[in-house]
Amino acid sequence: MEEWKCISSHESLKNQWLTVHKDKVLFPDGLIVDDYYVVELIGVVIVAALDQCGNLVLKKEYRYPVGCTLIELPAGGIEDGENPQTAAKRELFEETGYASEDWTYLGVSIDSPSKCNSKLYMFLAKNAMKVSDQQLDKSEDIDVLVVPLTRAVEMCMNNEIKVGSSVHTMIMTVYLQEEQGNRKDNLEE
Repeated sequence: MEEWKCISSHESLKNQWLTVHKDKVLFPDGLIVDDYYVVELIGVVIVAALDQCGNLVLKKEYRYPVGCTLIELPAGGIEDGENPQTAAKRELFEETGYASEDWTYLGVSIDSPSKCNSKLYMFLAKNAMKVSDQQLDKSEDIDVLVVPLTRAVEMCMNNEIKVGSSVHTMIMTVYLQEEQGNRKDNLEE
């Protein structure tokens, strides 16, 4: 597919979390759109943390933009000077009080690509353990849920978990767990 061309770009809004650009865009068929808005977000991490029993650590939090409480994986922004894995460890600890020494990078999830450049760096944290109380920001009110991974998948299928990046990260986690189980079975044969 042919790329679109940016004719001009004007920064409409900028703060610590996002920048909004109003772009003038030329489509491959010659159409020009004068007001194509693009939201640039800071980098975000998301963590599928499994405890020693294979339970998944989830969070339940009210989300103002959509006006409801959602069940999600722990996630948050990458701060200046942090790499994604450091941010993932910090977010897991702050939001849930859990920590892990066994981390796997799963890749990038992209949400709302029609207007937003949001990239979420996905991580799997195995053998996560509760080591502290939550260290929440003033604007956060989070309940921690710990459920078997199979139950979390059912929650996705029942639309109890409906945040795309959480579902994507869980799919990657289930796949890796199954692959490791298959490798273990093959070694025992």
